[in-house]
Amino acid sequence: MAAPVKLNAGLPDDRLNGLFDPATVNDFLSQPRNAVYVIAVVSSSKTETNHETGAVVPVLKIRHIEVVDDKHAGALAEIMQSRHEGRTGEMMLPFERNQDITPAHDPETEE
Repeated sequence: MAAPVKLNAGLPDDRLNGLFDPATVNDFLSQPRNAVYVIAVVSSSKTETNHETGAVVPVLKIRHIEVVDDKHAGALAEIMQSRHEGRTGEMMLPFERNQDITPAHDPETEE
């Protein structure tokens, strides 16, 4: 199994944060379950050490993020599928931009 990786919850400043675009924010507010492609640049900002096991985990920080528009979504989907297949040896099911990604079992929406 590959070493775990964590993701810092912070986002870059406005200039490098394509999620900050007002149209994108409105899309997330009006259709919160719809998935969109993004492309990002990340780097390790720190490491965390589990003192009981000695495991060292990199914590990644998003340095630049942009929403991928419809014009480029197909190319990104092909790259993602190719990288997924190369990494896991498994075919990835096609992903449709703006599809509802609500799981069959969603603890956040259950009462």
